[in-house]
Amino acid sequence: MNNFIGKHYSKEYDCASFVSEWFKVRLGIELPDFRGGKMAQVRWLRNNFTPVDEATDNCIVYMRTITDKMHVGVYYNGYVYHNNGTGEVGTHGAVVATKLTVIKNNFYNIRFGKWSS
Repeated sequence: MNNFIGKHYSKEYDCASFVSEWFKVRLGIELPDFRGGKMAQVRWLRNNFTPVDEATDNCIVYMRTITDKMHVGVYYNGYVYHNNGTGEVGTHGAVVATKLTVIKNNFYNIRFGKWSS
């Protein structure tokens, strides 16, 4: 997982692109990468992952930010790995690992999905 941490957020490498890379590198599963089209990819992810009640390793974590923006990451060993853009002009975000308990305090409408194909 450490090879992901710190990888910079950009229009071409957003949270959904990171999820695609995780599945390809860690699990050998090729997901579409809708570069710069996060909403289209999030819809695709919802249609191809089965909803589950609890987080399990390598499940998708769907969440909404405080400003009601969609965000997505991957759960693994108690952490949500996600490419977190900062939203501040002139700064960049990066892939981070955040404890699920912290995610639950900072995001809302959190749901989980398991690969179904």
